[in-house]
Amino acid sequence: MKWWQNKYNIILIAILVIAILLRLYNIPGSDIQNDAALNTLRAFGWFDFLLNPDQTTPIVWFGSVPWWGHLSFHDIPPLVQAIQFIFLNLFGAASLAALLPFILAGSLSVYLLYWLSKKFVTSHQALLIAGLFSITSYAIWASRTAYLEGISILFIILSCGLFLFFLKTNKNRYLYYWALALALALLSKYTALFLLPAVIFYILIYRPDIFKNKHFYLSIIMMLIVLSPVIIYNIMMYKTRGHFDAALSSMLGIQTQDFAALANRSANTNFLQNIGSIFIVLYKSTSIFLFILYILSFIYMLLNLIKRQKNILLNFVGLNIVVIFIMFAASGAPPRLLSIIIPFFSIITGLFIINVLASFKKASKLLVSLLVIIFLGELFYALNTNIFKNPQGQRFMTYSGYRFYDRGFEELDNYLQTEIIGDLPNRINPKNLDNMTKIEINTDWVILFDERADWFSQMWYIDRYMIYYDLPLMSIKYVDQIDTSNKDIYFVYTTEAGNRSGQSEDYNRQIEIFKNDLEASNIKAIKEIRDYKDDVVFKIYYINYNQ
Repeated sequence: MKWWQNKYNIILIAILVIAILLRLYNIPGSDIQNDAALNTLRAFGWFDFLLNPDQTTPIVWFGSVPWWGHLSFHDIPPLVQAIQFIFLNLFGAASLAALLPFILAGSLSVYLLYWLSKKFVTSHQALLIAGLFSITSYAIWASRTAYLEGISILFIILSCGLFLFFLKTNKNRYLYYWALALALALLSKYTALFLLPAVIFYILIYRPDIFKNKHFYLSIIMMLIVLSPVIIYNIMMYKTRGHFDAALSSMLGIQTQDFAALANRSANTNFLQNIGSIFIVLYKSTSIFLFILYILSFIYMLLNLIKRQKNILLNFVGLNIVVIFIMFAASGAPPRLLSIIIPFFSIITGLFIINVLASFKKASKLLVSLLVIIFLGELFYALNTNIFKNPQGQRFMTYSGYRFYDRGFEELDNYLQTEIIGDLPNRINPKNLDNMTKIEINTDWVILFDERADWFSQMWYIDRYMIYYDLPLMSIKYVDQIDTSNKDIYFVYTTEAGNRSGQSEDYNRQIEIFKNDLEASNIKAIKEIRDYKDDVVFKIYYINYNQ
């Protein structure tokens, strides 16, 4: 039989196609926002800098980047940045290129879940698990937002799968593969650290003989070698600044003025509240019926762990979930961080469904019908959260409030590039702090930007032109430092609908006076940019002082 004549392969292909479409369709349908915008900006030129005096970086501390400063970043490990760097430099500084690695990682994660599950359950059961993950709104969201978790999830699944293969086959080579995948997960995001204690707990409870296997320790050494860039980076940071990078410092409760903006990210003792936040985030990111299914599956998993059932897959996945709960019990569970739990919940939910169907065979048709309704409900929830420009219904009931919206930055960027900027000059990489403080105008135009729009998105859509191309797209506060004679001046005004930065009342008043003076002088907006609600969020004015 040819591979394409196998019904399971046909179903798998259909699941993968659906997964890719749900992650790729209408990209970018919303702006790159929050930390994803900051990370994308820095990945583009492999340049660790933020325009925030309360979150400084090596170039600020030393005036230039020291040799070790190129090994990682001050607040995140380097692997996702490296992947984005490759895509952005291959395909250009476009949002699609920035998001594509996460879309591919999310789609590949669907296949990896099938590949992993198929080693322990039947083909149709593995398809159920992969199919559930493929349409889960939270998993799709993680693949479309450019948060680090979107790629970290891929290596988390791979790491778990490889260790499970070792448990099943006792072939030592899988220990080395596991260690490599674990190192890649940690190089993507430090929260993947839960993988190591989960393995240790499993060995202690079920396979203590592994502690006598020299290959286990050799694989750990190999993992440390692969992690050497962040190890060296943090050793040098501690040597020169007295603390580790921002992420590790937060995890260890180390506070420093270098990262004053992150002082509230340290661990806390509100354990019950933090555990409750896990369920709250799951509730707010998932359709109500799938959330109920998650809760039932979680109880099913706990009962099996307590009974110590001989189910390698369920036991290992269950321990990973328990360790994730312990990890977030110390810090709370922000939506972007908790998404790493979804592959594990997809597995235990799939196993729970299989168990229920096997236990109630007489009601199997009714249960399958109910299951179809739940899956279709989650699919609609996923579309409403991630695909539709303007979601329908009630927030957290028919769509997740964590979704990203079109706030006009994509259209603004396209307009500025097409109508004003034109062809970009060769990219530059700032070598020292002095390079960044100089304002030199080498064009016949200047774009002044009203900073009341979202600060994070500004970093990618506006500041990258000044940092990497030395082009005069700048905050209006710099207008007194430049010579505007013989220049075409464009002013990007942020309306009340687009105001998200929390600027002072004095700033707001001055901007409104400036805009009103323009209109009183019969200078009208030449372009209006609208958001997902069709509200005007940006107005672009053209000012020619030479007329």
